[in-house]
Amino acid sequence: MTGQRSELIVVIGAGQAGTELALGLRREGYAGRIVLIGQEPIAPYQRPPLSKAFLTSPQTEESLWLRAPGAYDKAGIELRLATRVLSVDRAAHVVDLDDGTQLRYDKLGFATGGTARQLPGARRARNLHSLRTMADAVALRSRLVQGRRLIVIGGGFVGLEIAAAAVARGLSVTVVESQPLLMSRVTSPFIGRHMKEVHTAHGVDVRTGVGVAELTYGPDGQTVDAATLTDGSHLAADEMVAGIGMNANVTLAAEAGLAVADGITVDVHARTSDPDIVAVGDCATAAHVLLPRPVRLESVHHATEQARVAAATLCGKSRLYAAVPWFWSDQYGTSLRIAGVIDGCDSSVVRGDPACGSFSVLHFRGDTLVAVEAVNAAADFIAGRRLIQQGAAPDPDSVADSKVPLIVGSG
Repeated sequence: MTGQRSELIVVIGAGQAGTELALGLRREGYAGRIVLIGQEPIAPYQRPPLSKAFLTSPQTEESLWLRAPGAYDKAGIELRLATRVLSVDRAAHVVDLDDGTQLRYDKLGFATGGTARQLPGARRARNLHSLRTMADAVALRSRLVQGRRLIVIGGGFVGLEIAAAAVARGLSVTVVESQPLLMSRVTSPFIGRHMKEVHTAHGVDVRTGVGVAELTYGPDGQTVDAATLTDGSHLAADEMVAGIGMNANVTLAAEAGLAVADGITVDVHARTSDPDIVAVGDCATAAHVLLPRPVRLESVHHATEQARVAAATLCGKSRLYAAVPWFWSDQYGTSLRIAGVIDGCDSSVVRGDPACGSFSVLHFRGDTLVAVEAVNAAADFIAGRRLIQQGAAPDPDSVADSKVPLIVGSG
């Protein structure tokens, strides 16, 4: 494809994955036309800070841009914002846009991300928030006023980060999580219990194993006044956030006839069931050489690494997605870093003393180290990630001793 300027690659979705895919095509030597399409009216930006520092500081939208606007022009990427793709005709290789125009593509990338899940049965209300976009974060930040009572529904990464930000802003916070433990979808029970202690120590009322049965609205019907929980308890609220995860945006791909499960199904090269189309980031359920089954991962690192693989694939190169997935969260002064995926582990080792606030949990599948959860233990995270990449099988008794450094290359 290199050098054929008449060719066109269209990337649908201008978030982390889509932007990295578009720029990655240039790094791989593609010289044709690239069109990057985003539904939001603003330049591509970082999402992780939206639930963290952005809520507690006067950061501007521009401070979170992934690239300066001029970078897209310099790379020869046509950035089309406030634009929605209506349909993809795979047989004709045509993308229909909501402005009435069509693009005839040679290759196509889906980076459509996801949409925040809404609380089932809830009506729209001024003080009932979700957090996925910049607009969501700007609206929520304006409502985090000292002294207000905030209910956070959902004890995952985003919900807990919002809770921590709200505490820093002087709000009274209650977290409601339907599962017995916090962050149970992505962390081990040990970490879930520890983070509950961290939030409780900061004054958060953490309710686990209980859901929302009913919301009570004010006289105007435009605000939520309270939540009744499934255990019968009643919580008054000035503000409420539904942090209950996201749904992958797969409708467009499914309507185009691509294979779809929890996300758009792709192989280790990020290729979909159509050889001319790749899918990357939050919207893709991907095979991975280090994992026992296809997974859909929601992280910046995953989006970036997979997009680089996809760029190579679209340029006719064979590259495997083999990077160790990793995730991170900052809550109060606690830094949680996770390398690998815990699902399918059959034994675990705690390294260090949780009472001191710095420790790690190492997870094994058989004899092989497959995941590390590090709490204020950056060195363990870095070394553990490298050991996982190597497929190492370190001795569990040895790695449990925090006085002995994790040795890259051991096992």
